[in-house]
Amino acid sequence: MTLTFKRGLRTDPVSSLPQRPFAAAAPDDSIHHAVEAMRDQHAGCVLILSDSKLVGIFTERDFISRVIAKDLDVLLPVERVMTPSPVTLRCSSSVLSAVELMDQAAVNHLPVVDDDNRPSSVLSSRDVVHYLVEYFPAKVYNLPDNPEQKQPVREGA
Repeated sequence: MTLTFKRGLRTDPVSSLPQRPFAAAAPDDSIHHAVEAMRDQHAGCVLILSDSKLVGIFTERDFISRVIAKDLDVLLPVERVMTPSPVTLRCSSSVLSAVELMDQAAVNHLPVVDDDNRPSSVLSSRDVVHYLVEYFPAKVYNLPDNPEQKQPVREGA
């Protein structure tokens, strides 16, 4: 199992993970519009596109730290609070390279783009967790809510 898992991490492309539609907005769309796009797609981020090419990303975390925390007007253009030129992956990138990139860049969402920087999907940390659970379902599904918790009294007879 461990050898298969290690091999899978190195060889499974991110394109083998579920590909969901992504939320998109233009740089001059309002922050409010971008948040609505995330809500409508049930997504944690919105890709900012100009001429169908990725120019930025705006995440839930950005909304909290750059808009709410600074009490900005949600009618401002999303371009003012997006992360420009975000780190990206190619469809052929391995799951391991995605995990390493998420760790190094400290991000939870990675746009998957083609050679022309046109996005095809977004890989989220949740997608990676679901991938990992498939290798170890019994161990993951049987974990207690709090691993440090001790049963105070023995149940049963």
